[in-house]
Amino acid sequence: MNNRLLPMAALVALLTESVMAAPDSNSGPTPPAKAAADIDTIIVTGSHIPRSQVEGPAPVQTISNADIQAGGYTSVAQLMSGLTQNVGSLDNNQNTNGFSPGAQAVDLRGLGPNHTLVLVNGRRIADYPQSYGGSSNFTDISSIPLSMVDHVEILSGSASAIYGSDAISGVINFILKKTADGTTIDLRGGSTQHGGGTSERLSIVSGFSGERFQGMVGIELINEAPVWAYRRRLTDSRLDSPGDPSKLYADPVFARSDSDGNYIDPGKPACDALSALDQGSVVYAFRKNYGYYCGSYRDIGYGTLQNSRRGLSIYGTGSYRLNDSTEFFLDVQAGESNQGSYNTPLEWQNSYKLN
Repeated sequence: MNNRLLPMAALVALLTESVMAAPDSNSGPTPPAKAAADIDTIIVTGSHIPRSQVEGPAPVQTISNADIQAGGYTSVAQLMSGLTQNVGSLDNNQNTNGFSPGAQAVDLRGLGPNHTLVLVNGRRIADYPQSYGGSSNFTDISSIPLSMVDHVEILSGSASAIYGSDAISGVINFILKKTADGTTIDLRGGSTQHGGGTSERLSIVSGFSGERFQGMVGIELINEAPVWAYRRRLTDSRLDSPGDPSKLYADPVFARSDSDGNYIDPGKPACDALSALDQGSVVYAFRKNYGYYCGSYRDIGYGTLQNSRRGLSIYGTGSYRLNDSTEFFLDVQAGESNQGSYNTPLEWQNSYKLN
């Protein structure tokens, strides 16, 4: 009996819905329905299911190539540093200390770069050969050529259920270009308002495509000059510190100390003989609880706020479509970079054991 009632109930429900939806002949013409908002359905980072880009508690942020060009970015590291989600102190081109100062790391939500997964075309890339902070693996993004980036997808929420524990902070997926029309040569340059930090980027992209085969190759050269601390008014001297002037002391340029760490007075003539060093800033200095030594207030200006860097990145891709459901592809990526940093000025120190 129940098997007969269920189809009848469904039929009554359909008829009821049709009657309710029928227009009333006395109410005039039915107003046209509002067009639904068009939201493209795409496959986004964090899921292999086609879905709307805005659904979910953590929408995927997309940075297009047009956004990159409009922002004037010269490298992927510059692009990532502009993200509000990228926080925390990192070993990168602005840091002269650490275990891996030549690498460019990215850290979403400040949980460490080892918890931010970096993908290229949806695939993992090799870790940097040196550990971050001497304790964890991470990915160097400096070898990704910016001129080859089609767009970047950034998932700020946790995606560890899909990718694993290295995606706790989120996922950054660099989608590189697959095709190119002819050959494009792009040269960009820039500098900072107060001097230093000039940068040049030369990129050459060329590709071709046929009925079944298509390929593309891109070469990118980067040259970035350092920003010296003496080029900025707030960092050219220790005397720029807003702290108590009585507690400011000169950096030791020449100092001798005993076994207890107390300075042995070198004498003013010895400091005068060194006065030409560090642009003539070496003086006969005194530090409370330590003693006299030869020091400079301005030698701190000869450290780099931003290091120099030269890099070469090469990316090539090719694909062959065997049929409508099968395609062979090959991606090749290589890079080399050299970084120059100047952390602290030279100094001479020795100690004596007093009997």
